[in-house]
Amino acid sequence: MNQEIVLMLHQMSGGGAERVMLLLANWLAENGNIVTLILTSQLLRDIKGYTINPKVTLLSLKEMQGDGSYISSSLVKSHDRSGRIGYKLAKITHKKPSDKAVFNKYISKYSSELNAFDYFISARKSARIVAFLDNPIHFSLLMKEKYPGLRLIIS
Repeated sequence: MNQEIVLMLHQMSGGGAERVMLLLANWLAENGNIVTLILTSQLLRDIKGYTINPKVTLLSLKEMQGDGSYISSSLVKSHDRSGRIGYKLAKITHKKPSDKAVFNKYISKYSSELNAFDYFISARKSARIVAFLDNPIHFSLLMKEKYPGLRLIIS
């Protein structure tokens, strides 16, 4: 059975971690999986020097359009009520969980990327997400809060 797998990276700028994630994406695609590689902070035109299997879909959150539902949803209200999202984000950003200003600033800074990722994930709730480093992990944890059934691997 083919599985839909979403691999997430911050950018592809020539590092070893990016090379390993690309090797994984290419291998998964060659073995019959539906693979999407998403970059959270880089435009596709800025990628140079990588050989990407044509079976791998490459996307950039900076170039995708969302419908605005993530930020306009009850995300911030949920944080105010339970603090669960802020606590998860605070653990990985090493900030105090009660610091709502830090949370709201983060959400504001990445609102277009979060909306685009939410729009993408809303149609792929059965996908398995593999997130690596910083923003991909943060974005994935926030989506896990909204879509509890997501399968998520973070590193």
